[in-house]
Amino acid sequence: MTTLGFGKRIALWVQGCGRKCPGCSAHDTWDYDGGKPVEELLLAYDVAGIAIVEDAVGVTITGGEPFDQADAVASFVALLRATLEERDPRRGKEFDVLIYTGMGADEAAARSRCLWAAGDAFVCGPYRENEPSANPLFGSGNQELVCVTTRGRRHLDFGAVGSRHVIQYSLGAGDLSFAGITRAGDLGRMERELRSRGIRFGVVSWQG
Repeated sequence: MTTLGFGKRIALWVQGCGRKCPGCSAHDTWDYDGGKPVEELLLAYDVAGIAIVEDAVGVTITGGEPFDQADAVASFVALLRATLEERDPRRGKEFDVLIYTGMGADEAAARSRCLWAAGDAFVCGPYRENEPSANPLFGSGNQELVCVTTRGRRHLDFGAVGSRHVIQYSLGAGDLSFAGITRAGDLGRMERELRSRGIRFGVVSWQG
């Protein structure tokens, strides 16, 4: 995908979030008992293989709250980097990791030094539906991009002035999936527009 950071990327949604920000479009990722358990090593192998085949430049980890399972996410990132460096050394050196968190930067770094050290860039801060942002990386205007490494700085260009919010979608097995940072009310407007054209959703994951 190309809507969650610089370049062509792989996106991972972790399960579980205790913040439950009002208006959050990832309501389906709040439940800690949801999702599907997966071993970090197997996930790292799978993501590395996809990155090589699809020529991806990075991975975006969102959720859910990645810092709620910081040790597992940090382990996955370390294994992913090691696998890429072994299978594709050039890509391994250039591949970046962007992590979304509802915490502020200081809180996140204090919560897990290990995960903070594993990322190249972080989008930090809770979602606030009454504070819109023109930056396509941010769900709300209070959020900030923290670039930890030189690789992470490429995301500054993605969020530069003139960029816009874009949503990508995929359709499979009767499910319509969307990826990207929506503005407040976007999903509701889309649902109403589709309904006016005779298209109705069944279960809507972004609503409680």
